[in-house]
Amino acid sequence: MLTPLLAARTVSETFSRHGMDFDVSAASVAATRDTIDRRFESLMAGQESRKATWSRLVSEQVRGGYLKTARGLLLAAPSMLDAQNSAALLASVDVQGLAGDDAIEAAALNYLDEDVRYAYEHAVSPLRAMWRAAIAQPEAGASPEEAETSENLPPSAGLNVLGDERDLAMQAARWVRGQNIDTFAFALSGVGLSALGDSERAGASIVRAADKAGKLNPDLKRHIERRLFNVAPPERLKRDLTVRFSGALGIAAQGDVVLDIIRGDIDQRELADFEEQLRFIREISLKTSAPATIRILSYARNDLDLQRARLLTEAGGDKALALMAMEGATALTAAQTPVRWTTRLRVMLSFLVGMGLSLLWLTADTFIRSMRRGRSVRRSAVYGLDEREWDYDKRP
Repeated sequence: MLTPLLAARTVSETFSRHGMDFDVSAASVAATRDTIDRRFESLMAGQESRKATWSRLVSEQVRGGYLKTARGLLLAAPSMLDAQNSAALLASVDVQGLAGDDAIEAAALNYLDEDVRYAYEHAVSPLRAMWRAAIAQPEAGASPEEAETSENLPPSAGLNVLGDERDLAMQAARWVRGQNIDTFAFALSGVGLSALGDSERAGASIVRAADKAGKLNPDLKRHIERRLFNVAPPERLKRDLTVRFSGALGIAAQGDVVLDIIRGDIDQRELADFEEQLRFIREISLKTSAPATIRILSYARNDLDLQRARLLTEAGGDKALALMAMEGATALTAAQTPVRWTTRLRVMLSFLVGMGLSLLWLTADTFIRSMRRGRSVRRSAVYGLDEREWDYDKRP
């Protein structure tokens, strides 16, 4: 009875968030990089011409405007090309004047079809990059749909869709008057503007942009919403706003007062976990970009997936984006981390092994007894002892 319960508890202890955090460490990054390379290699298995298929995939990303994903495919060229081309590419990297990813990217360009290479080089030229940065910088109120397709913004280019005090006050006025508002957006903006630091606020902006664009995974939204409403319960916010602004007169001009009310209703104990979640999202955007992170949020379902995504982007960078473009949410399982052998886990495993050996011994003993029970037994008239049939037959 206890064995399956202990086994289930051991598995939970090992693979739950507390037992297996996908922390960024040297070992986890190295293991994740190896897994990413193996995933790319397996994706190309069975292709008649790996080079042609790889060049076509790069072309599709360039035409779609996803230049970071296209660059990720270039960096994955040693794993995606056939053995001969891969070896030649790596040999050419050694003679490049560049180092690291830049050298692999430059060498991989020579293996693209000529038209694809020209399109990529034209798209990533410095002049075009400056032009994109000048016209595509997301600002407050910018369309999340447009920002989501602008994957090529630098990581430092953030999103600011939380609004300001005036926007928040106008929403509060409608809410107090009994009109329907998006309570998730209102609470997220209110907490972001009143209680969060720059890093956490940037993460909240990405969440808000993903939600407005319809890119936020429904499971992840419910998870974030539950945490957000624990931090700032909507019922308490509406009650305090209604008490303070009876009749809703002048509320739109008192954004600072609205922020003070929200700040006073925040549960500081719940805020810490919510901030950690937003920091994960911010760290992902620093390794990629805010629009690329919005795409990642369409795959993540919970905190563990966010940790996987953070480790994946830390280990793979643009290659992680390319893998997710090809595998979708399955790519998150490429994140690898060593199991934490805590004292509690060791004790539980020891008990489990001991119980397993005990069950094995009991099974063997029961089997042997059952085999003996079916044999004929005679009663000795002289000694009053049981005498087995085979012993009786062997008497002289």
